[in-house]
Amino acid sequence: MNHRTSRCGQGPGRAPALDIASLTGNVVAVVRDNDGTEAAEVQRKYAAHTAFPNISVHVGQDKTYRTLEPQLLKANGLVAMNAILGENFASEADLLEHMEDRKTT
Repeated sequence: MNHRTSRCGQGPGRAPALDIASLTGNVVAVVRDNDGTEAAEVQRKYAAHTAFPNISVHVGQDKTYRTLEPQLLKANGLVAMNAILGENFASEADLLEHMEDRKTT
């Protein structure tokens, strides 16, 4: 299997990129927000693609943490996230605001 890093993003380009990966065998790990939806429901949307051993989907399990930023903070904590980002925020709220202000689309 080939291992490459790329960003498929969301929207119409996502499915064709996964279709290509299913044919080429390139390893693809999809990391998704849950957007307040049960993780299993989000993963069901990818069932046709995750049937291939080279494609996996990773979704936050706690639907009260709708996007990746609060999920990362919840999983790692303030101290670890400050270290990872090279920051020194005193509160989770300040760190979360910093992360959300720097989101990409």
